[in-house]
Parts: sequence; structure tokens; C-alpha cells
Amino acid sequence: MHSELSIHINATLPRIFEVAADLENWPSFLPHYIRNEYFSRSNWGGIINMSCHRPPFKLAWTSIYRVDSTNRTLYFEHLRPLTRGMKVLWKFEPQPDKSVKVIIVHDFTLPWPIIGPWVARFIVGNFLIEHVARKTLRHLKAKVEGTS
Repeated sequence: MHSELSIHINATLPRIFEVAADLENWPSFLPHYIRNEYFSRSNWGGIINMSCHRPPFKLAWTSIYRVDSTNRTLYFEHLRPLTRGMKVLWKFEPQPDKSVKVIIVHDFTLPWPIIGPWVARFIVGNFLIEHVARKTLRHLKAKVEGTS
């Protein structure tokens, strides 16, 4: 499964990156997020336990989280449970109109014979991941544009 979602945000790149990279603060402006807590922290990111609501479910996972301030990217690799091995990349691209295009890319393969690709695309991808990522981008935009 490959998913790429984006939104244009009218704010400075440093401001958008600062808010997006502050994972522990996400639940304060992302109403679907319950809690993000570091299991271990380092200068490059750390291992973080994350949880959010995707009605009717509560989702929880653990990720390796890497912040690349130089290239303005955020990288996650899910360690457990169902989405183990999922790779998530956040990219921030300045646009000619002074906005910033924020892109979230998810890549995930579910190694189940026959049904794995279907479950990865339609259940994990369309129903869970894309729903959460769309809300995350919308609320990030509202937060940094000052409309939340």
C-alpha cells in the first residue's frame, strides 16, 4: 500500500515544522489524538507510543521517530502491532505562493498470502490511515494558520 496525502498551509516553514515535529503536543490541537508518549528519547527523535481515535476504534502503535531538521522531514517506522514495518515520511515543500505543501507518505506491505494486499489497501490504508492523516493535516493547518 502506498498513500500520499497533502495540504497547503499558509504559514512559515519553520513554524509548520516546529508544530508538526512536537509529537507530545499533538493531542492539544489534534482532537483525534489521545496520547503521544516517548518510550525513549534521543537528539534525533526516539521511540514513541502513539494513540488516536478512528471511530469506532482506538488505534495505538509504537514507532521509531526521526527528525531531520536540516532537510525538514519527519520519519516514522512502526514497530508494532498490526502496522509493523509501516514507513511514514512527512515532507515540507515551500511553494511559489509562499505557502508550504505538507505531504504525508505511507508505505506498508502486509505479508499475508492472498488477502494481504487487499487488507493493507482498503482496511489499513483507506479506512484507518488516510482517515487519520486527512484529519491530522486539516488540524495542523488550522493550528498554524491560527484558525483553530
